[in-house]
Amino acid sequence: MSATVETLLAVTRREIDPQDGRVDLKAIANELDDVELRVHSDPMPAAEGDPEIVRRALAPLLDNARRHAHSSVTVTLDSTPGRARVTVRDDGQGLDPDLGEAAFEPGRRGKGQPDGGAGLGLPLARRLARARGGEVSICAGPGGCFMLELPAVDEERRPAQPG
Repeated sequence: MSATVETLLAVTRREIDPQDGRVDLKAIANELDDVELRVHSDPMPAAEGDPEIVRRALAPLLDNARRHAHSSVTVTLDSTPGRARVTVRDDGQGLDPDLGEAAFEPGRRGKGQPDGGAGLGLPLARRLARARGGEVSICAGPGGCFMLELPAVDEERRPAQPG
């Protein structure tokens, strides 16, 4: 619960004092030692935002995948024009089809889900993504799958960094 409160405070500070930032999603994904990493965009564009906020948005997606996986979790990085994406997929049973978008409502959990979650992770991940113009969405199975999508840094319009 304290991690959730700290995350919300960090987002609030970020909204009050917005600043341009860039996130190397590949570097963040390389910090994960228990997932299979796939990169489908070369080069992978930087995402707009703050690396710590992105880590906090990814954490519930990874926690859910690890909790529900039978044996593996895959993180895939890719991009479309103007967007950078991280997809987290597990080889478990997948999201309860009756739950759907309600999975993003605070306190909601799928039927028969193992203990260990309070139903706050997905709503928090979506809130963090939306605070930076992004989104967290459900992907089609098999298995559980969620995508974090963020605006990509527009290198052509970005002012030169001092140095």
